[in-house]
Amino acid sequence: MSEVQGNYGQEVGLQEIAHQDFLSIEERVDEGLMNPMEAYALLYSQSKLLSQVLNRIKDIAIDERQKYGEKEELVYHGFDVQLTGRSNYSYKHDEEWQGIETSKKERENLMKKALQMNEQNKQLVVHGEVIPPAESSYTTSLKMVKK
Repeated sequence: MSEVQGNYGQEVGLQEIAHQDFLSIEERVDEGLMNPMEAYALLYSQSKLLSQVLNRIKDIAIDERQKYGEKEELVYHGFDVQLTGRSNYSYKHDEEWQGIETSKKERENLMKKALQMNEQNKQLVVHGEVIPPAESSYTTSLKMVKK
């Protein structure tokens, strides 16, 4: 495990230093000492870098974990590192499934249109059926565009 010297001569793990740094940024934003957009952009860029590094070492970590028995407990930084897997399925080759997906998309589009009409106090009627409006919600987020 990598260790570095803390400010007071005690050894502090890299995990603790990162945790302290992130909390410091949060506190500075909360206290009005740091622009929240600057803090968000800084942490966003760090999270992207961290994700890239994790992806690059993931297969190496899997290979290393496979060297040990499945039941052997391996704990690092408070996490028991276990192997897991899952099966992925594709149905796109099935014509029946494709038809159902197409019908679903068509229905979704009708319901979106019904919502727009509902906002104008109108109903959408198709072949005698009143199409219920889609339920919608709106969330605001930040889009980060690399410059």
